[in-house]
Amino acid sequence: MRIKKSSMRFIVWVLFISFYCISFLGVASCQELYINKHFGFEMQYPKGWSESKETQLEDGSIQVYFSKDKAKSTPGLIVSTDSLGNFENYLEYTNFVIGRLREVYAKANLQMKVLAEPREVEIHGLRCIRYIYEVSGPVTMKYIEYRFIRRSAVFSITGFDRAVNFDNSINDFEKMVASFKLYD
Repeated sequence: MRIKKSSMRFIVWVLFISFYCISFLGVASCQELYINKHFGFEMQYPKGWSESKETQLEDGSIQVYFSKDKAKSTPGLIVSTDSLGNFENYLEYTNFVIGRLREVYAKANLQMKVLAEPREVEIHGLRCIRYIYEVSGPVTMKYIEYRFIRRSAVFSITGFDRAVNFDNSINDFEKMVASFKLYD
């Protein structure tokens, strides 16, 4: 069977584009881009995921929710801002947040267990804290959380899914976080 040159070029082109999109998910053609000029950050999220409207909280911070399926709440990812307040660094702040989460979940008769202790990692030259935890109840959920700090602002990125699906979703979460950029 003989393949025309133009057909062969088309096949090579399709394979190249497919490989490019699969291998380099940070490319805008394979991603949607969320930009927040007020707080000075951006992040890419996969095509097919949806972004909810930004929610402005009473204290001036924001939350933006991203979900893979509009009909379901999981998997999802939340980007939020907060103030560092009186804390010296993001590890101290993160340990405080983990303690508060444990209290909140305990009041709701849920168990929180840290699966990967907070540790410092670097993304695009930005240092941040990364940890994973699980909340057990009628439905067990797993969360991966990253915290970045710029001046006194804290940027938290939290990916979550049902524990049984978490291993399938973590790659999407990690790629979204890897695209996170702060700018002035």
